[in-house]
Order: sequence, then structure tokens, then C-alpha cells
Amino acid sequence: MLHDIRYALRSLHRHRVFALTAILTLGLGIGANTAIFSAVNGVLLRPLPYPDPDRILTIWGHHPAIGRESASLPDFLDWRKARSFSGMAAWANAAFTVTGTGEPEVVSGALVTPNYFRVLGAPIPLGRDFRDDEARGAARVVVLSQGYWQRAYGGRPDVVGSQITLGGVPYTVVGAGARGLALPAEVDIWAPFQTDTTLGRRNDFLQVIGRLAPGATAETAQVELATIARRLEAEYPASNAGWGVELIGLHERIVGEIRPALLVFLGAVALVLLIACANVANLMLVRVAARERELTIRAALGASRRRLVRQLLTESVLLALAGGVLGLGLAVWGVSALRALEPGTLPRLDEVRLDARALAFALVLSVGTGLLFGVVPAVRARRFDLRGGLAEGGRALSGARSAARTRNALVLAEVALASVLLVGAALLLRSFVGLTRVDPGVSVDGILTARVTLPRSRYDDPARQVAFADALLDRARALPGVASAALGSAAPVDDAVPYWAIALAGVEQPPPDVVQDAVVYRASPEYFHTFGLPLIRGRLFEAADRADRTPVAVVSQGLAQRYWPGRDPVGSRITFGDPTDSATSWMTVVGVVGDVRQDGAVSPAYPQIYVPFAQLSNRSVVVALRTGRNPLALAAPLKQALAGVDPGLALSQVTTMEQRVAGTLARPRVNALLLAGFAATALVLAALGIYGVIAYSVVQRTRELGIRVALGASADAVLGMVMRQGLTPVMIGLGVGLGVAAVGSRVLRSLLYGVTATDLATYGAVAAFLTVVASAASYVPARRAARSDPVLALRAE
Repeated sequence: MLHDIRYALRSLHRHRVFALTAILTLGLGIGANTAIFSAVNGVLLRPLPYPDPDRILTIWGHHPAIGRESASLPDFLDWRKARSFSGMAAWANAAFTVTGTGEPEVVSGALVTPNYFRVLGAPIPLGRDFRDDEARGAARVVVLSQGYWQRAYGGRPDVVGSQITLGGVPYTVVGAGARGLALPAEVDIWAPFQTDTTLGRRNDFLQVIGRLAPGATAETAQVELATIARRLEAEYPASNAGWGVELIGLHERIVGEIRPALLVFLGAVALVLLIACANVANLMLVRVAARERELTIRAALGASRRRLVRQLLTESVLLALAGGVLGLGLAVWGVSALRALEPGTLPRLDEVRLDARALAFALVLSVGTGLLFGVVPAVRARRFDLRGGLAEGGRALSGARSAARTRNALVLAEVALASVLLVGAALLLRSFVGLTRVDPGVSVDGILTARVTLPRSRYDDPARQVAFADALLDRARALPGVASAALGSAAPVDDAVPYWAIALAGVEQPPPDVVQDAVVYRASPEYFHTFGLPLIRGRLFEAADRADRTPVAVVSQGLAQRYWPGRDPVGSRITFGDPTDSATSWMTVVGVVGDVRQDGAVSPAYPQIYVPFAQLSNRSVVVALRTGRNPLALAAPLKQALAGVDPGLALSQVTTMEQRVAGTLARPRVNALLLAGFAATALVLAALGIYGVIAYSVVQRTRELGIRVALGASADAVLGMVMRQGLTPVMIGLGVGLGVAAVGSRVLRSLLYGVTATDLATYGAVAAFLTVVASAASYVPARRAARSDPVLALRAE
């Protein structure tokens, strides 16, 4: 074997151009596969960093009309009585304003039940987690994440016991270095959730996890919770009718949405590698043909066919290992590029790296690739005609026509595989382009948005919340370059918005198990003008719509059409409360505005209700500024304006509306770009393969073509013949590839928007494009053949 390796190295060194071409081709394929495998390994395959993670379940409320939903506190307290769980914990997203350490800073946080870390099985490296009694009363304790502990305190061990001021209230740090659940992602600070018994059963805001008890299964837990849900439905029909419970594994909850895209990418890079293998196999066939005399002489001197095959396979594996080394370098760059390209929607991104498993994958892939593309030339070498090879002086392999068929078959396979990739990429690109043309329902140019979170300790009174909003808007309007300023509970697009149950006056109420709800926005009078929401009928909010005036509301056109079909809703009344309760407050609909796609173009608009901020305020607000210049230039002046109102507050989520809308398209954009990149690589490799096969065929047929020209064949006839023969396997491969794509593209359905997986226009465009590329690749060697000098061709023979 060592002799074979040394001989192979000398042989490859003598033919450096061939070796470098093969190594580069294989490096591209192996590098792409290793990079994507690193992502699949880190996101899908690596277990979650908790003890027995497969026994941790996420628990959701479920309604047939709504689907999966968060839990309310009363429902959670009933669910946790289930004996199928050794522990059940809940948490809610939060934002904390840290003061006392320089400028105020908003950090991400979570309010959790005290057993949160114990249910996860996540130890606290420094200090302790929460005690059960800290969920009652006014315990002011926090646990810091590993990232925030390092960033804000430099990893100091004396942080435990120190004070941190959140929203103007001092808290004691009891633990640090925690690595909690990536739901919510990037949590900086955890605080114990204070139980509030006044919250209703449809105030759904908690996310819930549970760890199965010993001997329990997900199936038995589902049965037990379903029994509890039926009991709650009977006891509380007004709030719990139709509501059940849905269990989803924690790992599935984290990665379920991204799994289809990652598997599609893994399949795509596998196809790229197969095309690379076909290309190198063709190169190896040409090389074997050129070495026929050498190999037949070695056979005549006593080398067995098995030894010759082993020699060729050794060269193939060495080429593949060299390609693997190059591929690892490309994979390092690819993982870095993936991190940079990823818009923040890929879970567990910090676990995507080239670890031992990825290195082992690259090694196995390299050896397997070498054997794969080395088999074809090795099999051809077994069919040498020793006497014929010596007699002909090594000019051709015996069975030259069979060798040509093999090369054509490889081209056919390359074209078929490239067709599948091109169809997938074209479908995703068409889908993305279609999404960019969807009107979100609001203006996106020249609008800055920023969130301000008001601490409960100083802004629990609605009157103080309204006074703060008025003061901030007065200062914001006075900023240079501001055309209009508004304030609301959320931006119209790509923001967290609540869904509230509604009831209509004068309309028969639906049965309890039918959900009638809408997305609710609190808005200042300038909100609609600032965001460009068109008024369809009625009026918008006015400065006089204050807490002491008649409650009013503006509804979206979609809500009006759903609940008042064929009628003008202006003047109708609507409520968020119990319509049978005489104390319920009713709002009068005063206007109708256009629909907004709050989740971006990927989802249809949901019914929306807008209420005056002065009549229904809250402590988390979004400020919006419209300007005729770069909106980000207003971030610093807005920060100064906020400090002028309350120096203890800070801005967060500072972004433009254009960035918000673009953010809703981030995942489709990345999907399309990645698959388009793989398809482009496949196309280049396939084109090179077509060119190489036809060019080699022209060289092998020099004598034949010279005779044809000598006998009177025109240049156009020779050109047409060579191109026709070269394009025949291409057309067959194209047909096969489009057929496979029609079946295989069904896996893309969950990634497509506004285009079907069998869109005929896309398939036609791919077929035309591939035909043009293949024709161009065929034309150059065919034109060379058409210009053959018969005298020189015959003399060369």
C-alpha cells in the first residue's frame, strides 16, 4: 500500500494541472457539505445541554379555531397538578432597564417560576437559583446569564450578593453564569414571577415546560392533561370552552420550524458533491485513457488487474483527501459566512461549529468520495485488452465506444442533478421576489421606531403613563427634521402584539367554543398618519379622545368585513369585556383603516383594532418618527429627548420600518440565496463537465472528423453533428432532472409563498436556461472541430 501511495503521489505531481483541478472541484463539494453538516449537527443532531432533554416537553393551550397558544396563569396552576410531571415551570418575556452603572440600558429578561432552572436541570455555576417562597410577596432577587455576567461584570465571582437596579428598584444578585433555555433567546437576567391571582383564564402570556416523571410518557401526560382540560371546560365554559392541551418535545419546539430548510440545504450540497464526483470521474476516465500504454505495460510485466485497480483507487482517495483538506478550510469560511448571513432566526446558532463530529464527517466523506468517483475509471481499467493496447501503441482504450457511453452517462447525471438544484433555487427566488412585492399596508420609507419600557415602580398609574407619552411626543415633534411623531403599544409590522377576545353589540354572540378575537394596538392620534395607514371611512383619533370621554375605536377593513359584512361599522359598538356584564365598557367604532400584515408578507392580515393610548395606556410603548432624511440620524436626538422627560429610561429596539419589513423576509431571503449559490456552483460544474466531454471527444475523433471534411463535409455540418451528439445526453439529463424535480420539489412546499412546487413557468425557464448554457459549453469544442484541417488531422494519425 505504501508503494501505491508513493507511486500515486509521483504520478499526480507529474500531472499537476489535473490534480489541482480535481482537488479544487472536490474541495468545493466537500467544503459545502461539511459547512452545512456543521449547521445540521449543531442545530438538529446535538442533544440539548440538559439532563435527559428528551423528557422535557413544552405545554400549550390549543383551540381548533386558533391553534397553539400560550397559557394563562390559572390554567398553568391547574396543569401543574398533573402527576405525569416531576416538575412544571413557566416564564414570560420581559425587558429590564438597568440604571446606576452609567447610561440606562435595556436588557432582555424573563420572569420565571422559581423551579425553572430545576425543571430544566440547568445548574447555576455561581450562587443559587430561586427559592419557592420568592414567588410570593415582594422578593427582589435575580440570576444573571453567563453572557451578561461576563459583559457587565467581567465574570467577577463577588457579583453574588451585590445590588443591581432594575427600573429604579434594587435587586439582589443570587446567582450568575446561568445558561437557561433559548426560549426566549438571549436572556440576560431572570427574576422570579410574582403570582397574580387577579389574572383571567384567557390572559394567555406564559410559556410552559414540564419534565416527565419517572415511568411517565408523553402519551400518558397528554391523556392526563386532556382530562384536566375537559374538567376546566366544564367548570369555566365562558373562558375554557373548546380549549385543550398540546404537548411538543422541547427539541422539536426549538428546531422544528428550521428543520425543513436545513434538510433541503443538506440535500442540495449532496447533489453538488455528486456533480463534482461525476466531473472528477470524467477527468479520471480521460487520464486512464491517456495512461493505457503505461497500464498495459505494467500488466504485461506481471501486475494483476486487481493491483491496477487498487493503484487507481489509491490515486482517487488521495485526491479526495486533498480535496477534503481544502474543503475543511472552505468549511471554516462557510460556517463564518453562515453566521454572518443568518438573520437571527436560526436557533442554537452558537452551537454551530467545526467539532470532532464534523471533522469525522469530512474524513468519511472524503474517503467515500474518492471511492465513488474512482470506481468508474477503475472498472474501465479492468477491461484493458493487453494485446490491443500494446499493438495500438496505447492510443485508445479497448471498448472506446463503451467509454464514450460512460462519459455521456456521467454528463447526463450531472445535468439531471443540476436541473433539480436549479428548479429548487428558481422556485425559492420567485417566492422571495413575490414576497417583496406584497404591500404590507403601511409606509416604510423614512420612519424610525424605538421602544421604551416604563418601570412598574414609577409608572403603574395609567395617568402617569399618558402624561409621559404626551411629554415625550411634545419633545419628539420639536426635533429638527421630524415631520410627524406618534406613539403606540407596538409598531404595525414585526412587533409583539396581543390577541384579545372581542364582542359586538347588536350581533348574536358566537357559542363559547368559537373564538372571536383581534389584534389590539394602542395608538396616539398621529399614529395612522405617521405610519401611512389609509383612512377608508369615518374618522381617526383626535386629541379630545381622552380617558374622560366616550371610549372609541378604529378597526381594520378586514375586521369590518368579517364581523359587519355588507354594513358600515362606523357607529357600532365593540368591547373586550363580558357583553353580559352591565359594568362592561363599550367602545364606539369611529373609523375604518386599511389592513396591515403585522407578520409581514408571509402571513395574511389579521383583524385589527386600534384604541386611543390616552384611553387604554400601558407601560411598553413604541415611538415613531417620520422624516425626509435618514431616519437613523434621529436616534441620538430621540435619546436626548427621552432623557429630558425621564433620565432613568432608555431606548431599545431602535430600527427603521424598512428594516422591520425586511426582517420579516430574512428567512426566505437566506433560503433563496443559499440554494441559489449551491445551484450556481452545480451549474458551473455541469457546464465544465459538458465542455470537457465534448472537447475530449473532438480530440479522440480527430481522424474521423478530418476524413469527413476531406470527403466534402461542410464546417456547418460538422459543427451541427458535434453539437447534436454532445447535446443529446444533456437533453436526456434535462428531462430526467425536471421529472425528478417535479416529484422532489414537494419538500419545498413549506418554504414557498405564492408559487407552487410544480410551477410550469419556472420549469420552462430552467429548461431554457440550461439549454443555453449547455449549448454554449458545447459550441466552443464543436467550433474547433468544424475548423479541423484534414491534412493535419490525417498526418497526426
